[in-house]
Amino acid sequence: MAAYGEAVGNGGISDHGSLGNLVELYKSEDDMEISKAIKTHWTAVGLEDVQFVNYSVLLNLPGPWPSTVTLSSSGQCFHPNGQPCSERARKDSSQDLLYSYAAYSAKGTLEAEVIDVSYGTADDLKRIEKMKNITNHIALLKLGKLPLIYKISLLEEAGFGGVLLYIDPCDLPKTVNSNYDTFMVTLNPGGDPSTPGYPSVDAFTALGCNPSSSEATFGNSLGT
Repeated sequence: MAAYGEAVGNGGISDHGSLGNLVELYKSEDDMEISKAIKTHWTAVGLEDVQFVNYSVLLNLPGPWPSTVTLSSSGQCFHPNGQPCSERARKDSSQDLLYSYAAYSAKGTLEAEVIDVSYGTADDLKRIEKMKNITNHIALLKLGKLPLIYKISLLEEAGFGGVLLYIDPCDLPKTVNSNYDTFMVTLNPGGDPSTPGYPSVDAFTALGCNPSSSEATFGNSLGT
């Protein structure tokens, strides 16, 4: 929806805060009803021309199967939360296994040696690069204080082909139990990477992730 206007009526700026009252609409109304409510609000505060515009948005969604990790030495298969693939999803998990999917990351299967990169800082990577070749290997990365996208970009520049993420229990408050928790990751918070910060264009289709299990092998790789 696009809005145009030269001025806002008296008190209009302070009225913008009432947009927060529209948040609850999503629970009971469809998108068009929400859009109409927002249009009514903008018109009421003085905008002269409010228009509805249709956009096609590229959504990057997971396929019907969650990502898996398979150890080549034993053939054991695991879900991202460490649960064996042979077991059903734990009902007490904070999120479904599907939501460990990483939106807008590379898709496919990668078989490679796993290398512990600690927190994936520039110093960590310099130390590891002096020890061995890391091209197209899988990084085992601890989530820490540095932004994830920044650390992923460092790993990609270094030549890693994928990333396995985990939370070090020592980094969590003592009151938090991370057992069996999974989490969603997006490498592009702006949405569709073909149109950063803006809806997508026509003729784009969303591709699901259908990983197959095969050293650690895992689907839905992060990085290149």
